[in-house]
Amino acid sequence: MDFKGKVAVITGAAAGIGRATAILFAEHGAAVGLIDRDASGVEETAALVGRSGGQALAVSADVGIEEEVIGAFRELASSLKKIDILINNAGVELYKDFLQYESAEWHRLLNVNLNSVYYCSK
Repeated sequence: MDFKGKVAVITGAAAGIGRATAILFAEHGAAVGLIDRDASGVEETAALVGRSGGQALAVSADVGIEEEVIGAFRELASSLKKIDILINNAGVELYKDFLQYESAEWHRLLNVNLNSVYYCSK
């Protein structure tokens, strides 16, 4: 895999699969734009990428909120100049019976797990 000269944006990049994906893309030459609502976690991912010699820009944003996504992508595009690859990794889960979901929880689940893919891809 050779991603030299490419820019990859990864959502849900503060931990887990998103963090591992960011590090892997950076190890293969990509500059990475990192988005997560966990500001300290996404900054930590950027630091890990930087320590391994990669280039990363961290942005704190909630991908379930369209206006925050627009702002995050403007910031990333302004600094990184282009976006070649998008990894829509962010996701949330509710650990209770479906019938016990509150409306706000259901809408949050849809916004992060479904609508964010549209917001980021747009």
